[in-house]
Amino acid sequence: MATASVPNIAGARIEIAPSVKSFLGRKQRMLIGGRFVEAASGKTFPTCDPASEEVLTYVPEGDREDIERAVKAARKAFDEGPWRSITASERGRMLWKLADLIEKHTEEFAQLESVDNGKPVIAAQVGDVALSVDLFRYMAGCWRRRKDEAGAGACRRAAACGRAPYGATSLMSHQRGRDADAYPSPIGSTGWVRSSACPRFFSFTHMTNALSGQLR
Repeated sequence: MATASVPNIAGARIEIAPSVKSFLGRKQRMLIGGRFVEAASGKTFPTCDPASEEVLTYVPEGDREDIERAVKAARKAFDEGPWRSITASERGRMLWKLADLIEKHTEEFAQLESVDNGKPVIAAQVGDVALSVDLFRYMAGCWRRRKDEAGAGACRRAAACGRAPYGATSLMSHQRGRDADAYPSPIGSTGWVRSSACPRFFSFTHMTNALSGQLR
């Protein structure tokens, strides 16, 4: 990885943190069944810095077989794992802890978001990362609220779903204005093409719905 800095406002650039460099320099894997694994095919593809077109790192090229592995792992975890028996309040406590951890590493998440899609670091800090923290905390408290309670802000819109398919799906989730707020989120595994505008945040909208179990 040759990229040494990320863009900020007014053309300024910020030196990439050592921890971010270390993350980009390691071998990237997929998390399936509680283990970090390579793609079944062994294939990878490069993800590049949009400002310089330099390769940042190589990531697994997941395909049908990998989604099927994730489906089986999710099914086993749902049937036999401890998560389904964890109380709603305890799930909320865990989601809040995740929010705290994301907030603690705001700078690192913002730099990764910036170098991945080219937006200024400050925009990732006050937008993508801050909204992600708020989303986790909002979903952590969903067990206290009625399903039809009106909410406010981007977190409520991102979390709102009319129906929740049961099981695993493979889908594309592009940002299309308010339409992006209404995509159903599955209870299970999801294989999808992330939005290029806010990839981490939109990934978290699916994750938090599944973990909180608010739509079950």
